[in-house]
Amino acid sequence: MRKPANGLAKTFDLIVVGGGAAGATCAGRLAAQNPTAVDAHIDARLGTAYHPVGTRAIGAVVGHDLAVRGIQGLWVADASVMRRIASANTNAPSIMIGHRAARLITQQIKAK
Repeated sequence: MRKPANGLAKTFDLIVVGGGAAGATCAGRLAAQNPTAVDAHIDARLGTAYHPVGTRAIGAVVGHDLAVRGIQGLWVADASVMRRIASANTNAPSIMIGHRAARLITQQIKAK
């Protein structure tokens, strides 16, 4: 049994013990009896409210000039270069990265 199904069963049991919603006991028992169905339900509906960042963090794959290491003429200019997610929307930091990247790329091309 995968951990999400275990956690869901325990959560429903806690809701019932605490005087929670009617039918939670039934859902908790179902989760304990059929973890595969619970896993499928979780996989189908699970998501994130955050925007993905850091998939190409500066220092790992991308240098401080936003150039991809080992591939000449390829730069990354989006939220994937951020090491950590911002505490707010990623739009403003992404715009800033794009502006900075435009300057860096222009400088590198002119230097050639």
